[in-house]
Amino acid sequence: MREEREVAESKCKDAEQEKNQLKKEPEELRATFDAQQKELEVLRAGFAVEKKELEEDYHKQVNDMFFFGYQCCIRKNDITHDIPSYPFDEDDATISGPGPRR
Repeated sequence: MREEREVAESKCKDAEQEKNQLKKEPEELRATFDAQQKELEVLRAGFAVEKKELEEDYHKQVNDMFFFGYQCCIRKNDITHDIPSYPFDEDDATISGPGPRR
């Protein structure tokens, strides 16, 4: 009878330990989940900033390519009749009117 009681007490202790461990497990899982959620938010914020920077860089490249292509097209087709071209020294004279002749 004594042995049966010791066995029962041992089983009771084991069950109590298992119960305590099972109580701790959800808390640990919740803490891990919260930490992963915070890490995910930080990563998403970083990716959003990086995406915005990449989009800005992309649009800048597109604009640069457009203007480069536009300038090349003008040069290639010798389109100068719509674009006034003044020699560098005469820019100021043209704006202010005819100046003294040299």
